Order: sequence, then structure tokens, then C-alpha cells
Amino acid sequence: MRGSRRKPFQFLWVFIALIPLLFMACGGRRPALDLDPFHLKNSGIALLPQSEAEEIFQRLSTTNLELKTIKGLGKARVQSEKDNFSSRLAWTADDSGRIRLEIIRPDGRSLLSLSTDGVFMYFYSHGEKKFYKKRVKDKNLGDYLGIPLNSHELTGILSGRIPGLNRDQMVLTENREGDGYILHLFEKNSRKTTLVFLNAEKQTVVKLERRKFDGTISYQILFDHRKTVNGFPLPFYLLVVDGKASSFQLEMDRVWINPAIEDKLFILSEPES
Repeated sequence: MRGSRRKPFQFLWVFIALIPLLFMACGGRRPALDLDPFHLKNSGIALLPQSEAEEIFQRLSTTNLELKTIKGLGKARVQSEKDNFSSRLAWTADDSGRIRLEIIRPDGRSLLSLSTDGVFMYFYSHGEKKFYKKRVKDKNLGDYLGIPLNSHELTGILSGRIPGLNRDQMVLTENREGDGYILHLFEKNSRKTTLVFLNAEKQTVVKLERRKFDGTISYQILFDHRKTVNGFPLPFYLLVVDGKASSFQLEMDRVWINPAIEDKLFILSEPES
């Protein structure tokens, strides 16, 4: 950014940390009453048959499972109280959760590289020639970078899949604040709640919302500009917003479906001096 003294390597930390911030699961308290399935069922909200909720859940759980690898190119933008910047972004990912991101300069060359092979996390600042490598525990990016998604969830979103589809109980209701329906997914042990917002036809996910145990929003993901590429439906626009008004926006220009990818692509090595 013109006039800024922020180093390129520091730019990467800000870029990643705002994709958005990691929420921490807390214990010892009950979920907010309006999110509890018992209270939902007795709240007067119109409930749809449980069989229909199960059918939707099953359909979402199997979406794009044959999409094994993906490459993409687009424009990313980060907004927060302290930063507002955009950059070209390229990514390569597979369904095992491995992913590589390249932040691209205006001249087309890489400014920063980030990659995980499921074992290590790698950073490389091309401008400053700085290299960083750290072991990844359970492929969870949030443990190290403040991202509320592990690598499987992040690659899943880019591949048109919906993260967080775990539940001990679920309820399908009408959306009282707009058109469409909401699939409420409840996890007893973690006290996490996932709200999947569906369109009026119950076929398309327009928004995903993760909530903490107390009912406050951890993050939201909005999906738009859907296109079908080689038979796979993909959102070409993503907007991730955390509970503190920070956001990460991605507009996809091109994607390549199931390209051949070599394992070494996800492994970055420290350049020779």
C-alpha cells in the first residue's frame, strides 16, 4: 500500500487473520434459549417435517464430493478498523485439506506464498526473502493464524461445499426475517450452532452462520453469483464477516476443476542464500 511502512510479511499475517478471527469454544454455560431445539419447537416458529430436514442435510453433505482438486484466480479484499486493502489471489487446494495461496503483485509476480500440506504450515515473502515453517496440529489453521476454519473447511468453501455440517439435533424452520428457510444444526458437546440459510426453493445455500454457546455470532459466510463449472455448482462470490465487523471478500474470476496436482506444490522450501 502506498505510503505504508508495513512490511510484506506483516501484510500476510493481517490478510490471513482477518479471514476472519478465530472463535474459541467456551464451556460451562447453556446455549441461548432461542437457539435451543426445545425452545425453538415451542417458540411458535413454523417447523417443517423432520424428514425434509434430513433430506436437505443429506443433500448438502454430499454436494460436490467428486470435486477432488481445484485451482482458482480472483480478487480478495480485507476490511477492518485498521486495514482496508485488496490484492489478486490465486489458490490451489484438494479435498484432503491441503491448500496453497499466492498473493499476487500488480505485475503478476508472487508477493507472498502460504501453504499447508497437512503436516506443516509454510510462509514465504518473496520480496523480503523470509521463510517460515511450523508444524500444523490436526490441520487446524485457527490454532496458528486466527482463522475460524480448519484447512478442510476452507478448501471446502472454495470447492462449493458447506462447512460445519455436524449435528446432534436439527430443526428446519421458516426464515422469519426474510424469504426462505433455515436449517438449525446443534452440537451438544461443543455447544456450537450452525444456521444454514436456504432460498425459497430450499435448493441453494445463501448464507452460513456459526454461533457461540451464548448465541452471539462467531462468523457469517455469504454465497452469491453461483455458476456451474463442469457440472459442479460454485459460488463465485464469498463474503466472510466476523463478529467484530472485519470482513474477507473473494470474487472469483476463473476456476479449474479437478486439475492434476503434484504433492510438492503444497511444500515450500527455504530458498538458498
